Amino acid sequence: MSLVVTGRRVPGRRRSVGYDPAMGRVRIMGAKETRVAFSDSLTRVENGDRLIVMRGSTIATVLVPLDFYDRARGAIGEPPMGLRQLKSVDMVRGQEWTQTLSAVAAGAHVTLLRLSRPVAAMLPPAYYSQACLALGEGPELALD
Repeated sequence: MSLVVTGRRVPGRRRSVGYDPAMGRVRIMGAKETRVAFSDSLTRVENGDRLIVMRGSTIATVLVPLDFYDRARGAIGEPPMGLRQLKSVDMVRGQEWTQTLSAVAAGAHVTLLRLSRPVAAMLPPAYYSQACLALGEGPELALD
């Protein structure tokens, strides 16, 4: 299965793109919508779904389960230590959310913690696309 995200988004509409048991469901949500429903979104990601977060018409980040991130690091290598961050789920609110999205846009890989336990990763779109190609999994992202 492959998906090309062109950056077009209908405001206020969630999109779910197909289902492949190997990779779970892929959802596309806006940054504000994701922040407001962050706990629910993170629970879905913990259960195997992937979440593409849009900021306007561009892809800001992709939330993935930790098993995908582990396989991606094995396939294409570890990110540099300076790009790794840990964030508590409780801290990803308001201004902290904006700062986290900006850090990911700058190339940071953020591991999200819930009750001091890693539950998901926020990846830059370019790294996510590279990982999907290396692992032979979709969806592929068209990055402008």
